[in-house]
Amino acid sequence: MISDTLLRIFRMSAITVAVLCCTLNGLCARADNVPGEILVGVRNDSLAAERANVSDSTGVAVEYQPTLHIFRIRLHPGVSMANALARFRKRTDVLFAHPNHILRAFATPNDPSYTASQYGPQKIKANLAWDLYQPQAQKIIAIVDTGVNYTHPDLVNVLLRDPNNPDPNTNVIGWNVQTNTTNARDDHGHGTHCSGIAAAEINNGVGIAGVAGWNPAVPNSKTFVKIMPVKVLAANGSGSDLDVANGITWAVDHGANIISMSLGGPDVSPTLDSAVQYAWAHGLLVVAAAGNNGNNSFSYPGAIDNVISVAATDGNDTLANFSEYGSWVKVAAPGVSIYSTYGGGYAYLSGTSMATPHVAGEAALVWTHAPGLTNTQLSSIIQTNVDPYTPFAPGNTIAPGAGRINVLKALQAATAPPPVPTAPSGLTATGGVGKIDLAWSPATGAATYTVKRSLVTGGPYTTSLISGLTTTSYPDTAVTAGTTYYYVVSATNPTGEGPNSNEASATPTTAPVNASLHINSAGPLYTGPG
Repeated sequence: MISDTLLRIFRMSAITVAVLCCTLNGLCARADNVPGEILVGVRNDSLAAERANVSDSTGVAVEYQPTLHIFRIRLHPGVSMANALARFRKRTDVLFAHPNHILRAFATPNDPSYTASQYGPQKIKANLAWDLYQPQAQKIIAIVDTGVNYTHPDLVNVLLRDPNNPDPNTNVIGWNVQTNTTNARDDHGHGTHCSGIAAAEINNGVGIAGVAGWNPAVPNSKTFVKIMPVKVLAANGSGSDLDVANGITWAVDHGANIISMSLGGPDVSPTLDSAVQYAWAHGLLVVAAAGNNGNNSFSYPGAIDNVISVAATDGNDTLANFSEYGSWVKVAAPGVSIYSTYGGGYAYLSGTSMATPHVAGEAALVWTHAPGLTNTQLSSIIQTNVDPYTPFAPGNTIAPGAGRINVLKALQAATAPPPVPTAPSGLTATGGVGKIDLAWSPATGAATYTVKRSLVTGGPYTTSLISGLTTTSYPDTAVTAGTTYYYVVSATNPTGEGPNSNEASATPTTAPVNASLHINSAGPLYTGPG
C-alpha cells in the first residue's frame, strides 16, 4: 500500500468532467425519497375520521401537519411504496399521496479541486449525505500511518488539538511510535494523503473536500470530525508488527473512535490481532486496506476478525486490477487516481490505501450523526448499505453481498426508525387462587408490552387489559373463579405496535376449605412453666 502509484500529472477523466458539468449546470436529477415513508393529504371535512383510520395495515401515521392536513405515513416492513400509494390514492377522503421526497440545498463545497479533480465523494454519494448530515457528537479518526503534515492548509483545522496548549506547533494530539514522542509529523507523504481523503476541511476555499461531514445549513458542522495522527511507519514507509500494535493501543487509550490503517503485510500476526481486538473491545471501529497484490491472498491486519477490509475500485466502479479480492474483503471504495493532500500541496495516488480512508471518513460521518450506534452496528451499516461493483475479471469478487460503499444509504440506515417489534412468543397462562399468571418471551425491538383478554378463544380481545408493561410477566387479578380467560400479548415501540403473540388460556380457582383446621378457644396452646 505504501507503493501506491503517484501520479502528479493526471488528465481529468470523462466521469469527472460529467460530474463537473452536471454540478455547474444544476441539472443532476436526484430521485431520492425518504425510505419507507409517504405523505398523504386528506380533505378537511374528513379530518376527524381520517385521524382514526389513517394508520392501518399499510403503515402508521407518525406526524400530522395541521395547517395543510397532511399525514406522514411510515410504511410497515414488507409494504412497498407503490402498493401503499395505490391504496391511499383510491380513497375518496384522500386528496393526494406521494413519496416523501428529499430536497437538496443548492450548495457545492467551494474547495476548488472538489469538482475539478475528485470523483470519490460523488461516487460514494457523500455529497448527498452532507445535505442530511446533522452531527451530534465529536468522533476522532486515528490515521495510523506515516504521520500527518501539521501545517497543511486543508488539514490544519481538522487535527485534534490540546485545548490547554495555545501553540499550534506543539498542541496536536498524536504519537510517534518510531521515536516515542508526540511529534507525529509526516516525513513520507502517505499519511497526509490518507488524512485528506477522510477529513480534509470542507468548504474552506482551499484544495479538496474530505468525506467526513459538512452541511451548509448546520453551523460548525465541519468541526465534529477530528484527525489524530499516529506515526507507526518510518520515512521509508515501513514499520513492524509491534510498531503498528503500539500505535493502535495508544490511539485507543487516547480517545480515538476509528482506526484507519492503509498498510499491511502477508504474514499472520497474533500481535496485530491482539491490538485489533483490544480496539474492538473498547468500542472502536477498525478499517484496513486489503492490499495491492492483485490476488486473493490474505493481507494483515485487513484479514483480521473485526476489521473492515477495503478493496479499491475506479471511477466506473470496476475493481482495480491491483486490488486484493476474495471473500475476506468486506467492502470496496474508490482507490484509483485519488486526488488528496500530499506534502504541502496535492497529488494523485492509487491503491487500497486510498480506498481505506473513504470508509474511515464514512464511518466518522455516520457516527457523529448517530453517536448512539455501537461499533458492531456501525460496521454492519457500512457493509450492508452498498452499491454494485464490477469485478476486474471473472471470479475476482469480494465478500458475497458486499459492494462499493454508499454514504447516503449508510446515513439513512443509521437514522431510520426501528421496525415494529416482532410478536412475543411462548405466552403461558397459569390459573391460581383469584388470579391468572401470564409469562412470555421477549419480542425483538420491544419497548413495552400490552396484554389483551377475551372470554372466547380467538377473540375479540379487549384492546388493552394492561399496557405500558416493561416486564415479560403479568398477574391478572381482575378475574372470576371458574371462568376461563383467553389472552394474547403484543409489543410496542416508537414506530408502532407489532403482531399478537400466541393465545394462552387458564381458569382461576377459589381458596380450598380445610375442614381439619380448629382453633382451641379454651386457652393458649402453650403456657410455659407456672
